[in-house]
Amino acid sequence: MEKNEIVKSEIGSEAAWRGFSTQTLYIAKRLLTAENDDQLYPEQIEDLMITRKERIIELVQVKNLSDDLSLSDLSPKKNDSFFRRCLKFKE
Repeated sequence: MEKNEIVKSEIGSEAAWRGFSTQTLYIAKRLLTAENDDQLYPEQIEDLMITRKERIIELVQVKNLSDDLSLSDLSPKKNDSFFRRCLKFKE
């Protein structure tokens, strides 16, 4: 393996670990503050799905961004974008 490949692998590993850590902390916070009748489902449809009385009330995608969030970060025009996935569950 070349040095550039090792560096890319290390950067990717660090980003993945940071993402998993952020997601875990976010879900833990939501568990601690959830209403009694809320059901939390990590890693179902999105990073977190919250239901109440058998209805989806939230779909959450946790992101680590170094800049302010913009619409283009969510890739709304792509077929597999967060928005398009959420629209499947709109009642």
